[in-house]
Amino acid sequence: MRVRQGLSVFVSVFLRELALVSRDRNILMIILVAPLFYALFYSTIYMYKSERDVPIAVVNMDNSDLSRAIERRLDAHQMVRVVLRLPDLAEARNLVEQMKIYGVVYIPKDFGSHLSENRAPVIKVWLNTTRFLVSNDINKAINEVVLEAGSRHRAAFFRLKGLNGEAASVMADPVLPDIRSVFNVTDSYGDFLIPGLLMLILQQTLLFGLVLSIAREREEGTLRQLWETSKGMFLPMAHGKIGLYVVLFSAWAILFYGAVFWMFSVSFAGSALAAIVLSLPFFLGMSYLAVLGASFFRSRLVAFQVVVFTSYPLFLMSGLSWPVSALPLPLRIMSELLPGTPYVRAMMRVTQMGAGPLDVMGEVAQLVALLALYGFLMRLRVLSLVRGAGSSAAGPGRERAG
Repeated sequence: MRVRQGLSVFVSVFLRELALVSRDRNILMIILVAPLFYALFYSTIYMYKSERDVPIAVVNMDNSDLSRAIERRLDAHQMVRVVLRLPDLAEARNLVEQMKIYGVVYIPKDFGSHLSENRAPVIKVWLNTTRFLVSNDINKAINEVVLEAGSRHRAAFFRLKGLNGEAASVMADPVLPDIRSVFNVTDSYGDFLIPGLLMLILQQTLLFGLVLSIAREREEGTLRQLWETSKGMFLPMAHGKIGLYVVLFSAWAILFYGAVFWMFSVSFAGSALAAIVLSLPFFLGMSYLAVLGASFFRSRLVAFQVVVFTSYPLFLMSGLSWPVSALPLPLRIMSELLPGTPYVRAMMRVTQMGAGPLDVMGEVAQLVALLALYGFLMRLRVLSLVRGAGSSAAGPGRERAG
């Protein structure tokens, strides 16, 4: 009987929330339009996933056959494009400062003759490190070209000494690195950023929508009415209120990890079961946290203004842009108390590293613990508000609800 009554309360509150949302354009925009818009917009930014043909300049003071061969190899590299060949280093550095080019390769005079004499010439590189990802790509490309050129020259030198081709190659490079990218084999920004951004879009739009809904209840003084509708059954009331959001954002998650990943050629290497096991406690935990936070606001406008300022801090503390382990201790503790941190950490392993349910049990346990914590605090706060609303409605001549 009690279970049937609880189910009836859940359904009535769920339908009540559905009616409330359907009449509120702000919430509708946030939970129905914003997730799709941001998912497609941000993913489109990283559609090409990695930069190609980054413009650089070469200052070749030697003009030997060897130095010109390095120029050609640099221009042929997929990461960089030699757009200018300048006679003056000062002019090249000025172009870097104007951000018309992002790097300068300086080949000194007598480069070819030093190399022919088996002496080690120095190639200087100036990089615009204000865009450190781009500068890293340029640096990587230049190192690859220069190391390859050096290896070729050493092999040719040893062949002149009478060694056969294989022996000359071994003498030229006695130790060869074998570097293999196990995950994100293309080393692309898109495959790294798109999954994490989609997770944060789910988090923030869920938070925004539910915060506005709870703040509206407080603003319009309908919390007591909600409590009376639920016949004093807290759990069915709370889950009926947040159930719409959990169901809707579970559907968004399926769309993101399925259709959006497919549209932008982002791999989903892991288990769908692991994604489900992680997503359900995450959505519930974020919903509890949203209800708890929103309960302190009496106005939708103030609630929205405050929540807007959480977007970037929550992004930075999620571990996507900067490792959580590298944060100062107070921020690290705060980060681990947010459901988004274990969720992003685990889901990145699921989508990109092929993790299964057993591989993410630590994060699942953390999400369940946060779910229990925020559920307990939410219950205390909401019951306190409901009792306070009942006392106010009773007036000074009625006994305050205990």
